[in-house]
Amino acid sequence: MEDKISELKSKIKAAKEAGVPADSPKLKSWETELAKLDKKASPATEGTFVIPGATENEYEAASGSKFAKAGLHLSEFGMPYEKTPGMSLAFPFTIVAGDDKGKENEVFAGLGKNALWKLKEILTALGVEIKKTKGGGIGFDFAEVAGKQAQVLWRTQQDTRSLSEGGTGGSYTKPVSVLPIGAEIPEELL
Repeated sequence: MEDKISELKSKIKAAKEAGVPADSPKLKSWETELAKLDKKASPATEGTFVIPGATENEYEAASGSKFAKAGLHLSEFGMPYEKTPGMSLAFPFTIVAGDDKGKENEVFAGLGKNALWKLKEILTALGVEIKKTKGGGIGFDFAEVAGKQAQVLWRTQQDTRSLSEGGTGGSYTKPVSVLPIGAEIPEELL
């Protein structure tokens, strides 16, 4: 039965990609047949909720939240990029040790004069130095960041968005600071 379901899904996908109209009798018959087979193949019995589109393997492979636990996490940084050109940079990283190993996220730094403290914090933690440019400004090479490691501090945050903005009122963790390897969490960040 699973082979027939796969075959029908392939036919339906190919027909739609080829521009076959949604009201085509052949397409409708395939979709009707697929719905009947899906219903027969469903292990649901009365009172059983069927998780839409999930397989047993996907369920077994699911491994927790995309957010790391609160605390310091040894992380390796990737290539930074301009999040908002001329206004902010994003520093992508991957946690490389502990229970949250493999989780990815980004830390952001503004480029305005009042926001440069965050950029300085990140670059200092990574051991990347600012250099004078030919034009008389200052800057750094993005490639010097890639592959460097530091500790990223994740803190618990309250979701303060309104319901209309998608807020839940719950809490989640968020990467908020970058510290050199071996550094302790400063009191002001606790």
